[in-house]
Amino acid sequence: PSPSPEVPQSPPFPPFPLPPSPPVPSVPQPPSLLPPLKPSYPPLTPDPLPMSPPLPILSPPPLAPSPPPVAPCPCNTMPEADNGMCGSGMALVRFGLAGSGHEQDHIRCFSGLSTQSPDVLSFFFCISYSCLPPVLQGKPLNVTAEEVVIPNGPISFEGNKTATLITFFVPSCIIPSITTYKLGDGKELVPLSSKPGQNGVFKISSQGMAALSLHAQVEPDCDNKYVAGLLTAAYAQEDQPPVPTSSCPCWATPQDAVDPNENGCDGIKIPVTLETVPSWDTDDGVSFRQCIDPANFDFFTGRMAFSYCWRYHCLPSEFSRSEFTATISGVREFNIPRMPGGIIYNTTLQATPGVRIDVVGHPKDQKNTSLVAFSHDNNHGGVVYKGGDWVTMNISLPEQGLDSFDIRYTVPIGFDDLSAAVVMEIRPDQELPAQPPAPPGTICRCPDPAVDGQCVDGNTALATFSRLDDGSSATTQLCLLKPSYNLFTKAFVFSTCWRWGCLDRAFRGTDPDKIKPYRIRMQGVEGLNLRFMPGGQASMELLKPPEVGISLSASGSSQEGPFDESGFIVLPSSTTTVDISIDIAPYPWYDNNNAAIIITPGPFPPTPPTAPI
Repeated sequence: PSPSPEVPQSPPFPPFPLPPSPPVPSVPQPPSLLPPLKPSYPPLTPDPLPMSPPLPILSPPPLAPSPPPVAPCPCNTMPEADNGMCGSGMALVRFGLAGSGHEQDHIRCFSGLSTQSPDVLSFFFCISYSCLPPVLQGKPLNVTAEEVVIPNGPISFEGNKTATLITFFVPSCIIPSITTYKLGDGKELVPLSSKPGQNGVFKISSQGMAALSLHAQVEPDCDNKYVAGLLTAAYAQEDQPPVPTSSCPCWATPQDAVDPNENGCDGIKIPVTLETVPSWDTDDGVSFRQCIDPANFDFFTGRMAFSYCWRYHCLPSEFSRSEFTATISGVREFNIPRMPGGIIYNTTLQATPGVRIDVVGHPKDQKNTSLVAFSHDNNHGGVVYKGGDWVTMNISLPEQGLDSFDIRYTVPIGFDDLSAAVVMEIRPDQELPAQPPAPPGTICRCPDPAVDGQCVDGNTALATFSRLDDGSSATTQLCLLKPSYNLFTKAFVFSTCWRWGCLDRAFRGTDPDKIKPYRIRMQGVEGLNLRFMPGGQASMELLKPPEVGISLSASGSSQEGPFDESGFIVLPSSTTTVDISIDIAPYPWYDNNNAAIIITPGPFPPTPPTAPI
């Protein structure tokens, strides 16, 4: 701010003399009727008074000493027993050294049990070392209120559906316990059996109780502390119907895996990661993993399904107190990459209202194709699921199909023992695209080619195709679906199809449209769950055209096979790999066909004899 302008000062005023005051006329006073007073003190002199000396600084008088504090446990409230006996209406308390006999015990008296209501009794007494003999002071004690009689006892609170609860209110330096008594046939006190208490609470059966002893183990630093408690009637509820069994199993965890697969779980399981939502004031999120069943796309029904269930009993306790998410990333098992693309799927999110599902599909061509997303919200720009239960929408897959799914459930607090599912079904009112390079009208899709002698898809295994006609040594390699042992149906299954037009031009040779005999061979295939297949006797069924030959060998703890006919076979006690060979006859009517191997482990009942003719 700019400085204020200076204000000139006014010159001082000159002194102004005042005019003299006029004289005041004197008024005559009347004569006094009283005699003149004699002064009792000499007249004051005009001399100034001398200065008084300073007053001395006085300290306040000392305060009276404070009275001694009142003891929290006055000894007169628990008088000493007279020859080990207490007066009428009183009960005795025995103070003794912990771990010793009763030679040095000290006995005092307290008021016993007081009736608060017909079903409530109370008690209390105090631990004060100042009231005890010197031999007991500052040492661990065993304190017992012995055989305290129940007022108006014995009590049972009438009926089999009640019990008695004895609840102690004591500090942590006191450990309470009890002994209860009933009246015997001779009116003597007979101890009753009782279970140990929990957190100072003891439950007594409903039979009549005539007296009880209250025990307390007291530490030396527990001076001037009270032992108090209540006896109350606990009324049991009516018999309740049995609680239904939980529908959701407790899934195994990756830590429990004995022979983990590439996902870290046993068998065909895939991992799910569960995470609580951190609270607003502290970052206390908890993470937990389980191994659950994978998704599956069924070629014959055109249906993909995935479901997951959860139960608080199977999760850390933090999950029951927080909203949590369950995330399954990169779901490819089973056959997700083989879902036909370029078509519409009727998609259903099956969830209890309040449970949110988010699904993101990753296309095979991620550079040129956007994500396929559908959920309750619009985080990924996909279809928004408006909420509710079993709501269906139409979802279109890209032309190249999908490589995998990411699925996330968001579960609010209190949603226990529930499940949610994602179902996608090929809409029936549309023309399905042919799998390239297969022409329309064929039923066998061409297998994927091998890349540097390897199969990229984990669900496929390398197969070698070789010509069998004279003078030819042409071979090629393709990827066929692996065999598997189904843990639920208890069956080994392998199936495949073939088509001459799927083989490359170099393999078909001259006159490529003419079918030549060839062999499909898969060696050392580690099929899915083969290690779980039982060994010993089994039944094998070969499903194939008449002029097509199939054989199977099993390896593991031993080498068994090859088996090339339907019937009973013997498998190794532990199977790790199989060899499969298929010989294709050079006839057009056997082309574009398929074959399967089904093995059901035994033993089996003997075949009954043929009925007589």
